[in-house]
Amino acid sequence: MNWYYAQGGQQMGPVDENTLRQLAATGTVRPDTLVWRAGMANWLPYQSAVPPLPAPQPPPPQPVAPQLQYTPAAPYAGASPAAVAAPSRFCTECGTPYPADQLVAFGNSLVCAACKPVFMQKMREGVQPAGSYQYGGFWIRFVAVFIDGILLNIMGFMIFGLIAAASGINFLNPQRIQEQLVQVFALEGIFILISLAMTASYETYCIGRWGYTLGKMICGLKVVMTDGTPLTYGRALGRHFAKYVSAFVFYIGFIMAGFDERKRALHDRICDTLVVKK
Repeated sequence: MNWYYAQGGQQMGPVDENTLRQLAATGTVRPDTLVWRAGMANWLPYQSAVPPLPAPQPPPPQPVAPQLQYTPAAPYAGASPAAVAAPSRFCTECGTPYPADQLVAFGNSLVCAACKPVFMQKMREGVQPAGSYQYGGFWIRFVAVFIDGILLNIMGFMIFGLIAAASGINFLNPQRIQEQLVQVFALEGIFILISLAMTASYETYCIGRWGYTLGKMICGLKVVMTDGTPLTYGRALGRHFAKYVSAFVFYIGFIMAGFDERKRALHDRICDTLVVKK
């Protein structure tokens, strides 16, 4: 349908209706501009002659899928209350207990849904998951500590001999030792301080550098964080001093490793570490 419109006293057109509406949108044709098309008796203002377009209808609402709600399954008939209330399995990443059907198995590891992305990222980065380790038990750890003790004692006696020689104390002469009793006690105090510093330095450097001391290397053990990553030097130093807490009451903190599910001693729990087999 062709339209004509008046502009500056002249008749313009013909244009189709869409073009006329575009001219009105740009202001070329105003609401009071006279327009005419075939079938009209007279020229009329644009706003009277051209009906406005109907408002666009909103899209129909999309059907919403009903939300699924999880309902715990009822215990099977005949199950004892202890069996129903018994804890399930533990996530090897966060240690949280879950029913067995809510954990995903990756080899020896059981991972919950929340830890699965982190677990998969560790696998892509080549970090061995904590759940895939074989934990070092109490007795193999005891042997490793015994070997380290022999090494440290040999080094300590060598240092003690050098200090004694430098101080002029003759331990082969009992009478001379009695005359130098104050110096002997001072020497023993210095030796104890040096032994403590030497033990802390030895363990901190070896664990922070390689993850194992000489004794643990011989026994095939390694110290890692519970997420499988190596220890920092700061964490290795903190773990060394945490051993004093484990030894505080009859070495109960060490004995805990024989009963813990992941063979952790008290200092392992404090520092979030594991002793595993390489």
